[in-house]
Amino acid sequence: MTELSGLVGAGAGGTSGDLSRELDKELALRLQSLRMEPHASSDCFATSRPIVIEGLLWAAVGAAIWIGTLIVIGRGAL
Repeated sequence: MTELSGLVGAGAGGTSGDLSRELDKELALRLQSLRMEPHASSDCFATSRPIVIEGLLWAAVGAAIWIGTLIVIGRGAL
């Protein structure tokens, strides 16, 4: 945020369009830097397949526990 403080001061004397263009440039540079090293080699760009598989596994375990609980409660009600 400290980098943007200079832009706000620069835009205060000019028009709001100048500030908007400067902020757009800054945003474009930051987004472009996300595609470069070292961010591109970080875990952020890793495949999400293991996370999805783990989520499905936990959902299946939860469903099995829920069904098991219903069966146990159902037998106790008889």
